[in-house]
Amino acid sequence: MQALQTQAQQLKDAPRADPDTALRALQTSVTEHLGPSARLAVAGDRATLTLQGTPASALATWLVQARSNAHSVPQEAHLVRSAPTPAVRATGPSTTPARTHWDGQLVLALPPR
Repeated sequence: MQALQTQAQQLKDAPRADPDTALRALQTSVTEHLGPSARLAVAGDRATLTLQGTPASALATWLVQARSNAHSVPQEAHLVRSAPTPAVRATGPSTTPARTHWDGQLVLALPPR
């Protein structure tokens, strides 16, 4: 609980982000971390991220960066787990479990202008 309180205080004490800089950081992070499995649409002070087969680990990493670098906050999430695709090796199907992927949309609040 104290770690969360410390993190909240650090975010509160951080200088306000420039909206244009925050938006560029968000767009860059989508391209770098989510690649072609995600599209970002911006309207006013909200950004909608549309996901299609996005790996769960990439989405988790991206969410951390979106919050810390772009100062954006998730407002809504409409996600469904994608149908699993089994891992395939050169010698045949793998015995390792399929990785989790997500489809859907995330709505984020951007820093105010």
